[in-house]
Amino acid sequence: MANVNEHKREENPNNNEKLFYSLLGNYLKTLRIKAGFPTPEAFANITGMTRSQYSAYENGKNLTLITFRNILLEFNIKVEEWLNLDIVNPPLDQSKLIRSSRQARVDQVIEQVKIIAGTNYDVNIGSKVIQRYIDILIYCHTAKSRHEILTKLLEMDDSVNTLKRVAGKLIDYGWLQLTDPTNRNNPNQKYITSEVGKSVLSLKKT
Repeated sequence: MANVNEHKREENPNNNEKLFYSLLGNYLKTLRIKAGFPTPEAFANITGMTRSQYSAYENGKNLTLITFRNILLEFNIKVEEWLNLDIVNPPLDQSKLIRSSRQARVDQVIEQVKIIAGTNYDVNIGSKVIQRYIDILIYCHTAKSRHEILTKLLEMDDSVNTLKRVAGKLIDYGWLQLTDPTNRNNPNQKYITSEVGKSVLSLKKT
């Protein structure tokens, strides 16, 4: 009987700190993937953390309450919403929480586009186009070639005109940078999200 009780205790996050932190880390992982960040590195790079630092959090290590709060803010989850979090059984589908997180990032990028474009803002620009901007900026957290962006990420034809159409504005805005700006026609040219581009994606504001 003692062994049974001990086993139950080990599986209970109310008694087992390691399991508790593991659940928190798994919850962050679920949010990160559903929010459109395919790897820990992508999320860490965009939000100003190192890969090892953030990966530790998803593994339930070195996770403080303030760190947990700050990461949740990147998913548009504010302190007053914590009581509604299902950390034991995190959502596996596109829940209201995930949709809210994605929409908050889309709305933020739209506002930044409006500020830059001013009176030239295209009122017909849709959420689909903005989401594509976001996907490109997340994907290019490390330098990517035109071929990688167009064929691997967007599944489009690999051409200069296509890249200009789908990512030209990001370059114009300074959100996406060329790795060789002195030679725009360099066949080995790659594109990487700038610090400004990263800040545009971050929902946590200091």
